[in-house]
Amino acid sequence: MLLRLPDEKFTVAVLANASPGRPQANPEHLAYQMVDIYLANKLAPLAVVNTNVSPKSYDALTGRYEFEGGILTISRRGTHLFAQIADDPESEIFPKSDTEFFWKGGEDFIPFTFVKDSSGKAVKIIFDWCGMEFAAPRA
Repeated sequence: MLLRLPDEKFTVAVLANASPGRPQANPEHLAYQMVDIYLANKLAPLAVVNTNVSPKSYDALTGRYEFEGGILTISRRGTHLFAQIADDPESEIFPKSDTEFFWKGGEDFIPFTFVKDSSGKAVKIIFDWCGMEFAAPRA
């Protein structure tokens, strides 16, 4: 993984000898972690987690969603919600509201919204990534 941030005059190269490797040893994930560590004082402020969102509401969001030819799995463990695309490492996702969340995706925070039906169960997720909108319907 080669990651260049020309405006910050920062480049990271992560080499891997095996794929899949150990959990959380994904070269892309590690490169973005290096950005977080070395450029923390130069990056935009972190998105704010809304601590008033009840973890009980997460149950209506958990499940499998079809995303870009793969499966995105949303799961709950205790008071935390996680997302995993295919065999990629699982990442925690954080609430901004009952339906709006963000996913720490490298140097950016990827916002997304759960769309619910009349019963309150999520039927799809809409991602806003780099100005483009992606929909992931429940599988």
